[in-house]
Amino acid sequence: MVNESALQFFEKQQYGKATVLLEKQVREKTYTLDTFQLLAKCYAQMGHYMKAIEKVKQGLSLIGETPVLWESLEYYKKPLKLMEEALKEISKGGHTSSNINFLKKNIKQLITYGHYAEAVTWLSQATEVRKHKTTTILWIGMYLKDIFLLLEKGYDRYFDELLLDEMLFYYLKSGKMYERGFKEIQAYRKEMEV
Repeated sequence: MVNESALQFFEKQQYGKATVLLEKQVREKTYTLDTFQLLAKCYAQMGHYMKAIEKVKQGLSLIGETPVLWESLEYYKKPLKLMEEALKEISKGGHTSSNINFLKKNIKQLITYGHYAEAVTWLSQATEVRKHKTTTILWIGMYLKDIFLLLEKGYDRYFDELLLDEMLFYYLKSGKMYERGFKEIQAYRKEMEV
């Protein structure tokens, strides 16, 4: 049986709190099929489809082969394919499409729920493919800047020169050099050159 408190948190859209309770249930080996289903749903709602897939696979290994979990696995792979398609579109110079909009929405969800590493991974890939076409997509740098400012310190594990340049590109291209963060990012970028 699934943890009732976790279910209540899920219904209140407090997915992080629900995952804490469900992960505890898995650690304590009091899980059921529903535990993994709800855990995957929580991660998906937070935009972390890789984690949702990981939890479904964990359920398959601990509970065994069940059609419901196999269906869930296929279900959570679809959003990842859309995001990969969005990266291909960006690499061809695309600015907007349903796939790109989905990628943006998903990254925003990751940021909202504090999954910064996963958000930066997707933004890094988007930066890399954008760079090859030198398009004027600004949302990548804006989201990176948002994460940088949310973290305040400890961001050195997330950002390399390419990502810092993307943030500076955002500030310069949008004319926001006087906004919070520009000088800090610029100084941090200069430190990396030394």
